[in-house]
Amino acid sequence: MGRVIGFMDFPKGWEGPAILEFTLFTLLTKTARYRCQLEERTFDFYAPLFMLPESGQPPSEILVALGKAQGTLHTIGFLGEAKPLIVSSKICEFSLDSEMVNSIKYCHYHEGQRYCLYIPNEVFASERRPERVFIRIAVPQSV
Repeated sequence: MGRVIGFMDFPKGWEGPAILEFTLFTLLTKTARYRCQLEERTFDFYAPLFMLPESGQPPSEILVALGKAQGTLHTIGFLGEAKPLIVSSKICEFSLDSEMVNSIKYCHYHEGQRYCLYIPNEVFASERRPERVFIRIAVPQSV
């Protein structure tokens, strides 16, 4: 449930973060496809290779922190422009592209390549999905 102002009910926006553990499924040209089983759906995550540790092969397991991108989306002023997405080897932001049947599609461009992130609706539950999300990737430590 959101917050009520006057007679309007504004649904609460999803903030995250969600920490998910993914297992390597296949290696592609610019990405590595990882999978995570949620309660009802499988979350396929195409990890950009530039975000993975440079050890030759992608790790067999990764942890992904997924959350709402912080900060403003536009510069201040009447003709404010959209702020560029943060795209680096440590953190990547994705911008809302479209709503699918079972997921929300987010995208960004890096060095002429388009990267997409399909987040299952299950992650957002009943909360309003954000306009931008971020991901961070870590490799779990061996026990």
